Amino acid sequence: MSFGLRRADGRRPLVTRRLFWGIYGHGLLMLALVALTVGALGWALRGHPPSHHKPHRLARLITESLHDRDDATIGDRLAELGDLLNLDLALFDRRGRRVAESAERPVNPLSREEYRHLMSLPPGLPLMVDGPRVQAVRVGRSGSCVVTRWRGPGGGRFLAAIAVVLVVLALVSWPRARSIARPVERTIQIASQWSRGDLSPRIGMKRGPADMVAMAEALDAMAERLQAHRARERALLADVSHELRTPLARLRVALEWAEEDKVLPAPLEGVGADLAELERLVDDVLMASRLETGESLVVRPEPTTVAAVVTAAAARFAERHPDLPVQVSATALPLAADPALLRRALENLFENAARYGAPPIVVTAQRSVAPGRPDLAEVVVSDAGEGVPADALPHLFDPFYRVDASRTRSTGGVGLGLALVRKIIEAHGGVVSAAPASTGGLAVTIRLPLAPEA
Repeated sequence: MSFGLRRADGRRPLVTRRLFWGIYGHGLLMLALVALTVGALGWALRGHPPSHHKPHRLARLITESLHDRDDATIGDRLAELGDLLNLDLALFDRRGRRVAESAERPVNPLSREEYRHLMSLPPGLPLMVDGPRVQAVRVGRSGSCVVTRWRGPGGGRFLAAIAVVLVVLALVSWPRARSIARPVERTIQIASQWSRGDLSPRIGMKRGPADMVAMAEALDAMAERLQAHRARERALLADVSHELRTPLARLRVALEWAEEDKVLPAPLEGVGADLAELERLVDDVLMASRLETGESLVVRPEPTTVAAVVTAAAARFAERHPDLPVQVSATALPLAADPALLRRALENLFENAARYGAPPIVVTAQRSVAPGRPDLAEVVVSDAGEGVPADALPHLFDPFYRVDASRTRSTGGVGLGLALVRKIIEAHGGVVSAAPASTGGLAVTIRLPLAPEA
């Protein structure tokens, strides 16, 4: 019996119901063992009232213990007998009045018919009122009688035995539970890494339930195919981007010659800006492709300051967007970083704010105010736009992610700018995050480690 999922070569099913029946059968086995054990314990601990085998001996014992009774001590004697014989006892006079009692629950007196029957019996002969559980015994010649009621088997022993059985069953079930849970935990752990984009780990399960091993093999094969497919896509993207750079460079040279010779037609005067945007986009795609295919980002650190990097990036951005000034407030904190890469990251943040936000674009750079981390520089780039929905904030730095899925001429981009920002900052040992800005737009915060001498 299977779920119908078969291998491509038609061999045995990938997923069968053996695991289901194994778990289900183990549960039924545990229930059967509990039922049998409880029944056996009940039989072993069932016990009998003291009068079960020799009721005359019990009647004689009660009679001898109470024949010289004293009204002041009769209650203590009944209590001693009750504890000794596991009985509830009550002494009644000839009129059915309760004289003394030692019982957890009141013992009922005899009816008139039962009392007359008891009095007709020879002294020392008990009257069975409710089989061996409840009986009555004459005491002396005054017509008094003692009614006894068996308390039953010891409940404490029974509960203790049940507890022992449950502990034993729990210990016996432990290996089976672990054999099922361990591969599931391993699968969940690896699947969570896959969900974060890391397809390199494998479950690698070789032993365990056959169905779990088959599932692990299928998942590993799926991850292998996905990883290979992603590698081919990234390689193709990198190759295409690289091949585009040569014709773009030729077009730029041709445009520059045409502008110098003043032979460029008026409708093509804005093509230079479009070509520069296209070259920037190709550079972003090429860098992202190299990073995603495992090529490490080359960082060439040199002594610099946070203020110098921020000011240079703002100046370069102002050359391309003179109508979008950047307000800079930066402290000269020393860094050991690659200025070119950091400027690239900051320019990408400015471009993102220009496309999707609204002026003013404000940059503040200072020592981190995070508790216990004065060794970090904190750079915040914010705008006054409409902001980003809360559910989109965790994905802003994912490659090719766009809050607005439509790609229009006014917004442009393919969602690589912020992804490159994260790669550059992480390569410098820093972190980057996004949150709503106090001005209503988006605030991107970069935290970088300061130089050791800071």
